[in-house]
Amino acid sequence: MKKSIIIIAVILVASFTSNLFAQNTATATSPTAAKIVETIAIGPGVTGLDLNFGTMSKPSTIATVTVPNGGGARTFTGTITLLNQNPAHKAASYATTGDPSAYYTITLPGTIQVTYTNGSVSESMDVDNFKCSKPDLGNVQFDGTGHDNFTVGATLNLAANQAAGSYTGSYPVTVAYN
Repeated sequence: MKKSIIIIAVILVASFTSNLFAQNTATATSPTAAKIVETIAIGPGVTGLDLNFGTMSKPSTIATVTVPNGGGARTFTGTITLLNQNPAHKAASYATTGDPSAYYTITLPGTIQVTYTNGSVSESMDVDNFKCSKPDLGNVQFDGTGHDNFTVGATLNLAANQAAGSYTGSYPVTVAYN
């Protein structure tokens, strides 16, 4: 019995002793960093924010008028005449600022409406097929000084015998960091 107690005592002492010399923790030091970027902003570019389809005749059939995203001549479908009168057509122009060389996205609307109201009578037309001068809207990059520019065009959809008048509306263009 005395021998059993001694053996148990030796085992207990040995187990406590090995725990005293074992390394139970280890520490590594990790670097930590944060970057705060410049506020992203969008405003008027060289020719301004307004997208204008210009002046045209009243269509006798369903028609469309497209202002290209890079400027240039309008195109049309249907029976309509594009006139060289004010207001002239033009693509919308935007200037963006943000963190130098950072990437951002541009979000354009799907379909919006422009409306003409004459007293109690209101007429509208759809504007759709918004196109940007940037080829990849999800991967646009600011230059080394944090600036960028782009233009937007779209298509105006006219009904046959669309009411004559000055139609107005607005649409959102959103920029956000990737």
